[in-house]
Amino acid sequence: MHVVLDREGWRHSVKKTYSVYKAMGMQLRNTTPKRRVKAKLREERAEAVGPNDVWAKDFVHDQLALGQKLRILTVVDTHSRFCPALDACFSYRGEDVVKTLEKCAAGSVTRRQ
Repeated sequence: MHVVLDREGWRHSVKKTYSVYKAMGMQLRNTTPKRRVKAKLREERAEAVGPNDVWAKDFVHDQLALGQKLRILTVVDTHSRFCPALDACFSYRGEDVVKTLEKCAAGSVTRRQ
């Protein structure tokens, strides 16, 4: 709007244009709207038939009193609700996640019921 007024010969500051615009009850758009990504159709999730059939993993975040951030990787067996891994670290990388999951997979073979 300010550019249009400037072209018409109205020489005012951007703040003045904004205050008049708001006083008239108009809404000002500063940014272009984000394009919405349509969700892809996914296959239905398979239900866990037995132990160690399906695992769920997630990160839990917390902060210590000193300000250090703590991340905890939780791995849960969806059938038996057994937790084969609760791994806490201050900085987690993809390699650390792979190592933890490999340990869980190796331990689950011997623990299978």
